[in-house]
Amino acid sequence: MVYILLGDFMEFIEQNIQLLAIVFGGSFLTMFIAAATNKVTVFKDYGDLWSTLGLIIWPAIGIGVIVYLGEQSSAQIITLNDLYFGSSAATATTAATGLITLFCLYKTFMNAITSNGLVIGLIVGIFKVLSSIIIIFSIFGFINRITEKNKSLGSKLIFITIFTIVFKWILDVLVNGHKVEAKSLANQQ
Repeated sequence: MVYILLGDFMEFIEQNIQLLAIVFGGSFLTMFIAAATNKVTVFKDYGDLWSTLGLIIWPAIGIGVIVYLGEQSSAQIITLNDLYFGSSAATATTAATGLITLFCLYKTFMNAITSNGLVIGLIVGIFKVLSSIIIIFSIFGFINRITEKNKSLGSKLIFITIFTIVFKWILDVLVNGHKVEAKSLANQQ
């Protein structure tokens, strides 16, 4: 009986994950098309892109520093509370990382709302956060792919070239603040 309930629960989880993947994929494609046709501003400029990427980069740096500080501790068992707040250095790192990340989140949504209005800006802001996660994972995948030992140099060079071209094209589509502004000015005249 328990196995049947667990099986049904796992099937329910899988279906929800599939549904979320479809919704996310459709939303991403819709937002990408809106950016490609310059209907919405996704990233105003590369500074806006970097502040959005800061939502992932700064916490990763902060966690790296905190883990390093935790390894320097003499305690045998370290709880999460000890890890983040166990010393003054860990507390300062946690606070600084939290504040910088909140500032990046604020900048991300304010830039989206300023460029697109409140409703569309909130939708674009959420998309920007999800896009930053995809961009970071793409970069990690790229690094992993080129550092594989069983690939030939020619294969790596082809991959690097194709990845760079596609990645640059996607960033050019998403960093479209100047294109939307130019289109808006042309429509006013």
